[in-house]
Amino acid sequence: MLTFIVFSTVASSQNLKVIYRCSRSISFADQLESDKKRNPHAANFIDQMHKYAEQVDAYAIDFKLEQAGQVSNFEMIPDGNDGISTWNYETGSFSYSLVTKDDQCYKNLAASNLVLTRSRNKIEYCVKDHLFDFCWNIQTDSKKIIGYTAYKAIGTYQGREITAWFTPDIPISNGPLEYGGLPGLILELEIWDNPSVFKAIELEISKDNTPDITPAYCRAPKQYTINEMWIENDRIKNRNRKMAKSKK
Repeated sequence: MLTFIVFSTVASSQNLKVIYRCSRSISFADQLESDKKRNPHAANFIDQMHKYAEQVDAYAIDFKLEQAGQVSNFEMIPDGNDGISTWNYETGSFSYSLVTKDDQCYKNLAASNLVLTRSRNKIEYCVKDHLFDFCWNIQTDSKKIIGYTAYKAIGTYQGREITAWFTPDIPISNGPLEYGGLPGLILELEIWDNPSVFKAIELEISKDNTPDITPAYCRAPKQYTINEMWIENDRIKNRNRKMAKSKK
């Protein structure tokens, strides 16, 4: 277990901007084989997707995290093909997006709350909740990420393992999406939802150009807590699996 004595190198009057590149954490082919085991009724359809594995594995998209004082906003940087996953079997064309365009997370670290918008399984979620209390186990492993020494931390979220690499050189307890709670900024994060890894590729600390950070706009009529969102998401996925089996 590592113990960190953190000296603040980022004054509250300074602003932080991080660009994260999000890509797949497991190969698409491996995911398809796992999906086929869980959904044998859809094996023929799943097998057809293997020809797109190379294209899917190469896909990546950038996000930005901006923080001013104790508030921050995390959102995707549009690339013109956001939120689209389409196979056209007549032309053989394929468009793939790792994440949806509505993933956005506003945090107020001082008040310990967040506003998260997300679209999953054709459902738009508006989450207003306290910051999630992650239980991290900090390891001795370290590596360099964009010039900073980052340490490995393993935690659990919704019953599944997540891995983060954080740097105490930037003593801000923040990171991509709803993740945080470490004694330093998360520079790399591997999650199980849409199995992805976020890795910092640019970082800027300055006193100029203070970003206008406001809560994410929630279009969904219903508000959820974080746990309620995941419960509803699992319910929709299980319902879809049952419907697919009944149509076999």
